[in-house]
Amino acid sequence: MIEVRDLDALDALLSSTAHRDGWVDRMQRHLQFVLLSCIACVVLAAAPAAVVQARYSQDFERQADDYGAALLLRNGMSPELLADALKKLAQSEPESSKSGYLSSHPSTDERMRHLRQLAASFTHE
Repeated sequence: MIEVRDLDALDALLSSTAHRDGWVDRMQRHLQFVLLSCIACVVLAAAPAAVVQARYSQDFERQADDYGAALLLRNGMSPELLADALKKLAQSEPESSKSGYLSSHPSTDERMRHLRQLAASFTHE
């Protein structure tokens, strides 16, 4: 469990909740894919299935970040809040920010860069 005591509690709660809302929103749409992935894991060798699942999970994380950013923007807040929360998480738990070929999450740096680009594109409009 991540402790938010070092983060601005409200910003951390809002940005984290927005990200998790992205998971909930996408979960029903991707349920069939997940079930097929499970079947594929049984049929295919473990390594190829792990690669497919990791890539799918990273894409899912990116979609959840985008959803969270859009939710923050709709409520007059910046996606920078989620980027800042990710930065503080990476500082407090350095191992969580690393990404590899089989990682379930994109690198924290990649995620922060994307969120900051989204924030910048909406401040210029």
